[in-house]
Amino acid sequence: MKLCIPIKEKNPEKILQLIHQAKNKKANIVEIWLDQISDFCDEKIFSEKNKKILKKILNCTDIQKLCVLKDLSEKGNFCGSPTQKLKILSECAKENTAFCDFCEDTPDDILKKFCDTKKNTKLIISAHFWDHTPTLEELKKLSKKFLSKGADIVKIATTPKNKKDVDIIFRLDEFLTKEKIPHIVLSMKEIGKKTRFLKNNEFMFVSMKTKTAPGQINIDYFRAYKNLL
Repeated sequence: MKLCIPIKEKNPEKILQLIHQAKNKKANIVEIWLDQISDFCDEKIFSEKNKKILKKILNCTDIQKLCVLKDLSEKGNFCGSPTQKLKILSECAKENTAFCDFCEDTPDDILKKFCDTKKNTKLIISAHFWDHTPTLEELKKLSKKFLSKGADIVKIATTPKNKKDVDIIFRLDEFLTKEKIPHIVLSMKEIGKKTRFLKNNEFMFVSMKTKTAPGQINIDYFRAYKNLL
């Protein structure tokens, strides 16, 4: 399974250091939280200087990049407009970024404009349920909805209250695999840990030092634990 290390850092130079550390850990992908760089969230400030910073980050090594601008609802800092998000992530696509992630609330016209210009970048449309797990039928419908909006990969993360909630994610994985829909699905918190090892996921998020979601597993522990399954 491919492994992705999220990088949630304000300082561009520190971001570069962490990307190199992730490569040394033999991660396949890094997820860069661009919303942490405050200037990137202001339409008046995102300038040629910012573009140079972005280009430097995206071309620093050959490790694949996943770029996100997470809103407050996704535990991020981005408070700009959908148009501003489109502008920045389109710049990422120009630099051959492997993946860009848009949240489920993104307007359809923004997603269409991104799809029209993204070339080789894969579009991830994601939904995070921070306090519950929807029914299996609801998640199936949501997955198909994301696909109809142009998603190359469907991402769904839920919060379980019991083992039945965790089982919903296993069943969703089976459904999406059968339907040949590329996906990343997981159940958060300790109780949902085993969903992070679903072999049909496109890749999984693991940490180095800092976790960015409840239940996220350190990359070294992930590899050791995986060998025990």
